[in-house]
Amino acid sequence: MKKLYIVTGPPCAGKSTYCREHMGPLDMVFDYDEIANALCYGTDHSYKEHLAGITLQMRATFIHFINNALGIPGAIWIINTAPARNIAAQVYGYEIEVIEIKATRGECLARMRTDPARPDKKVWERAINQYFDERARYGNDSRGPLYSYEKGLEYT
Repeated sequence: MKKLYIVTGPPCAGKSTYCREHMGPLDMVFDYDEIANALCYGTDHSYKEHLAGITLQMRATFIHFINNALGIPGAIWIINTAPARNIAAQVYGYEIEVIEIKATRGECLARMRTDPARPDKKVWERAINQYFDERARYGNDSRGPLYSYEKGLEYT
């Protein structure tokens, strides 16, 4: 059976690094930040608000493709900060494994502050704090904003 890994966790926890270190040579990965960068020749993790809608639409198209494609030679990886069930519910025909990258608020803030690829520190600090504040408030409650595309709170 085809394998899909959904890698979740807070902003600046190391999701992209985890994928790079664990994926195989024939695997495909959908990394929101990398796709957004590709659309504007970006080279960093700066938040590109003007690209959020199209990047999310590209992810939906990617999911549609993997649901209908035959002969994908490797595994599929999707990086998604929000809890994984919103993506898992859209995918069929795959054995799904959710990998949660655990990191504390302090660890994420420290990584962000020393990461030269994240020039807009205030934006990332807000995203990290929002993630942990919402997790504290909602936990794994599916009514929380982390789970809702309609509220526009999709993390990378």
